[in-house]
Amino acid sequence: MWWVDLLLRYVDFKDVLKCGAGTFLLLVFVSLIMYQNILRSRDELRWQLKTKRKLDKEIGKLSIDVESADNIITHPSYGIEKDDDPDVALAILDQEKWGKRESAAVGYEANTLVIFGVLLLYLTTVLVRLVGLVGYFFIQQMDSFNPDQMYLFMLFIVLRPLLLALAYYYGKMQERSSHMEEYPRRVFPHLDKPEEVLFITAVNSERDYQKAKLLIESLREFGGPLQNSRIRVYETNPQVGYSKYFRESEILEVHQLVIPTSVQEKYFAEKVYACLHAEVWAAEKFRSLVWVSPDYLVINPPKLFDLGKNFDIAVRPAHVMNVGLKADADLDDYWRKIYDVVEVGDLKSTVKTFIGDESIWTYYNSHAFAVNPAKGLLRRWYDCFEKLASDEEFKEMITHDQKVFLHQAVLSALIANYPNQERIRVLPPSYSYPYNLHDRVPPVRRAKSLNELVSIAYEDRSLDPRMVRDIEIFDPLRSGLIYFFD
Repeated sequence: MWWVDLLLRYVDFKDVLKCGAGTFLLLVFVSLIMYQNILRSRDELRWQLKTKRKLDKEIGKLSIDVESADNIITHPSYGIEKDDDPDVALAILDQEKWGKRESAAVGYEANTLVIFGVLLLYLTTVLVRLVGLVGYFFIQQMDSFNPDQMYLFMLFIVLRPLLLALAYYYGKMQERSSHMEEYPRRVFPHLDKPEEVLFITAVNSERDYQKAKLLIESLREFGGPLQNSRIRVYETNPQVGYSKYFRESEILEVHQLVIPTSVQEKYFAEKVYACLHAEVWAAEKFRSLVWVSPDYLVINPPKLFDLGKNFDIAVRPAHVMNVGLKADADLDDYWRKIYDVVEVGDLKSTVKTFIGDESIWTYYNSHAFAVNPAKGLLRRWYDCFEKLASDEEFKEMITHDQKVFLHQAVLSALIANYPNQERIRVLPPSYSYPYNLHDRVPPVRRAKSLNELVSIAYEDRSLDPRMVRDIEIFDPLRSGLIYFFD
């Protein structure tokens, strides 16, 4: 072929080799400069993660001292003032930094892949040129050659490494999304978000401790795939002491909690504040955070509390209307104030009560519910609850029942205003069955035995099978309850 003869006759391959080598070294130098920036970003990320571990230790303490926390939370990069409440400051920090750290880790992996790909391309180019030179010297030693054979030989030299490189990059592109998602979890295990469920509750009296002990034993016995889920008990009255009721372990811990003065003495303030603390701690560790009241019993595996990847909230509609509003009623001053604080827009969604089968404005039960802790819903719950509970004018205008159920009304408004309603799982009636209101449940919906339910709320009703007369209890639940009450 004429162009091959021309190439062999007039091209100085030594110059080509020098030019190729110079270009290669130049590009490698540029790549190293780029890689230096990546290393700098990696070092900054490592510093953030190191600080993050310090924060985790502070959050995990039974109590947080302002002076000891100042050294961490007042670092210039975090922008938190020394006068801020350390609990709340650490909560805000822990919530906001997760996304940035995960993005930094993923970005580091993306840049590393780019650098690796560029270097691999350079090496492939050099390999092609070296093979070409070997072929050139081989041809020079031949007395004669067939132009067609030369054409196939050149195609083999050029296309083989190119095809291998394309196949490699095609495979990488196919794996890229999953690889990018898993990289931070593999290399930075403390950024991991395991697929686990965390149960929390709060206790304030000796009676609460006894109920919480029964709750925990029922979950361990009848929880099925969730029976070994971690449980965190928040103790809001340290004077009672918990040592005689609980033995802490890897999957059970007791955390002392001091309620802020702004919400002390408010109804169910310990529930709202415990949920805030638990959400902050669980945001990077769990996909489902489940609040359960102490007066709650697990009878069958509560699998729907595990939100998985498709849901952010799991909740039951209210059993009765109490402070709710009928669907055809206008907002009263109580709910209008709540909607203003929650910043509910033009919204009127409804649910049906379990006992009365009444259509009411969205109003949910709070004996037990599950949320995705990474969404920050419980932080909003505390902020809105604190604002309303501290409003003296608002407290003067509302009734006693409205004060008692303020926490539940605020949570309901937040869920009603949740931007992705399709990610809210409405639990079936077998969850949080109101055994405390059993005699008011219509016969058509009344449970015949406890064993057919998943979980119940019982409040002050006795669960000793020897005293229960209005519902059947069969083994193994019956034997387990008798053993507990003996």
